[in-house]
Amino acid sequence: MLTRFAAASLCAMLLAACSGAPQAPTTLPSLSTTLAENNAAKAPLLYTYSTAGSGLIAGYLADQGGKVVAQSILAGTKTRLAGGAGYFFGGGVEFASDGTLYVFDALKGKLLTFAPAKDGSVAHGNVAPLRTELLPSNADSRLEIAPYAGFAQDTKGHFWTVDKTNGKLVEFPMAGNGTVQPLASVQPKFASPKGIGEGTAQTVADDGKGNIFCSCESHTLSFESFGITQYAATGSKLVFVSSFYGIAGSLDGQLPPEVLHVDAVTQTIYLGLFRPNAVIAFPVSTPTGHAPPPRIIGGPNSMLAGNVASISTDSIGRIYVADNSTVAEFPRNASGDVTPIRVLSDPTNMQYVQSTSGEMLAFH
Repeated sequence: MLTRFAAASLCAMLLAACSGAPQAPTTLPSLSTTLAENNAAKAPLLYTYSTAGSGLIAGYLADQGGKVVAQSILAGTKTRLAGGAGYFFGGGVEFASDGTLYVFDALKGKLLTFAPAKDGSVAHGNVAPLRTELLPSNADSRLEIAPYAGFAQDTKGHFWTVDKTNGKLVEFPMAGNGTVQPLASVQPKFASPKGIGEGTAQTVADDGKGNIFCSCESHTLSFESFGITQYAATGSKLVFVSSFYGIAGSLDGQLPPEVLHVDAVTQTIYLGLFRPNAVIAFPVSTPTGHAPPPRIIGGPNSMLAGNVASISTDSIGRIYVADNSTVAEFPRNASGDVTPIRVLSDPTNMQYVQSTSGEMLAFH
């Protein structure tokens, strides 16, 4: 955990590392945190994939703070859910519009599809998945490190993940049952000071509109520079859109970008940093080349004292950050050492291992 002195200087340190001197971060139009705002996104539950222990999916009322009680829990031997081993986990949780739940377990290399319950609610209790897709094993399967990382859907009914053995983006079908084979494998492009070359992907996320984003580093490892690459995934092949590098300036060598979320409402890319503990944000429209100074959320008032395990946003763009056994909620225009709107805590059912690569939070 950071000391208070170290945490207090976190934002200034990041800004200085990214730009050489503090600069005004990119901000969004102000959205007041009022009762009306809270009611606007009140109905959906916030679901969290608890990655510790045997693994479970719990749903919470997101407009409550403090110690909260799960309104829905999916857990048990029939579910085939599994938690993280050691300090590593990866994967993701997403919903279809009808409430179908997709849970990707990157550690075990499997996609679980849960049909809605008979009453139309999200699957809960100790129920078996409708389908179980098993991805090919790879060289890392025997280790306590997820062989895959991240989960992103395209508009064709397929999903993409990262093969951690080679850093490639890999495409799989979503309607299979049993062992499935990849449909495509792509070494992502990556911008660097030397131009556009190949990158090694760390994780992947989607914006819900057919675009997928991967956090990458140089494929040659000739220099340490992390960044974001965007592809359009609406056709038969991925179409390169943009790539920018240097997301954390001189701190890049310390910060593997494994927590990634893209908000379609505010058109913002969010990235969780391991050390120092913070969230940085860039516009989706960032052009190819060197990254601009990021918008930063971090510091002692942010209460991000552990490792950022996952990031999500609700229907009006408010930001939710999973950290240890809590989820902190921030305004969509949050910047700097800002106090959360509220913090949800459930030490029993809301647990995250120390290193994740994927989206463990979702609204429905």
